[in-house]
Amino acid sequence: MDTLNEKNDMHTTMEMITNDCINKIFKILYLRENIQFTMEHINQYYTQIYNYLVSDEEDKNGKKLYELYSNSLEKFYTTEIIPKINNSIDFIECMSKFYECNNTCIKYLSSLIFRYLERYYIKNNGLKNLQEKS
Repeated sequence: MDTLNEKNDMHTTMEMITNDCINKIFKILYLRENIQFTMEHINQYYTQIYNYLVSDEEDKNGKKLYELYSNSLEKFYTTEIIPKINNSIDFIECMSKFYECNNTCIKYLSSLIFRYLERYYIKNNGLKNLQEKS
């Protein structure tokens, strides 16, 4: 049986992975920052997410990760993207760039890193997929 500390550590790890993935992918595609994000990183994150989800027979981890994904994305938009859009000289161009980038980023997140969440938890629970949720 898992101890409370182990469960909290796993949740903290999922929070770190979610935030790291969202931050890196958006910063690479939207902000054009030169950040290392390799297939090795993606495989590590996918494996950790997979292990987190299959370690729970009651699907509580799936619900937690689904909510964490949504909250992390909303927080990133609020703290990183919206201020850049609001402070831009050309609002329409900035919004257009964000929209295009957002679609690409969400595809990467849902098809590579959060694929097991998408294929298993979301599908089995009749929830909006990650692209719709974003």
